[in-house]
Amino acid sequence: MKWVQACFCVVLTSLAVICFAQTQTPQMPTLIRDTDVAEGKEDNESPPAKEFNPLLAEQNINIGNFYLKKKNYTAAIQRYLTALEYHPDSIPAHEALARAYEKSGDIAKAIVGHWACHRHWTSRERRSGGC
Repeated sequence: MKWVQACFCVVLTSLAVICFAQTQTPQMPTLIRDTDVAEGKEDNESPPAKEFNPLLAEQNINIGNFYLKKKNYTAAIQRYLTALEYHPDSIPAHEALARAYEKSGDIAKAIVGHWACHRHWTSRERRSGGC
């Protein structure tokens, strides 16, 4: 009789352990230390600025215009921002970026973009187009 009670207790204990183990979520191993930070090396380096290149800026504007026509405003905005990295004073890039922000519904950025376009347009000799 005692043997049956002992087996019963072992079975209940085993079931309790199994049920408890299944209810806990498995935990991902955690990183004990980040060696770069621990050694004083921090990743504060920003990517290098892109070299002035009006041709690449124009190509990115054209690709952005394609995305704008397809109503893919996020991709168009990214292309216009890339164009501005290659040519920061590009009036068509500023104008197109403002238009893309406006179409995407981000009115605050559209206003800032139109203001930047106007500022660049008035600071130049008003050679081409306008905002």
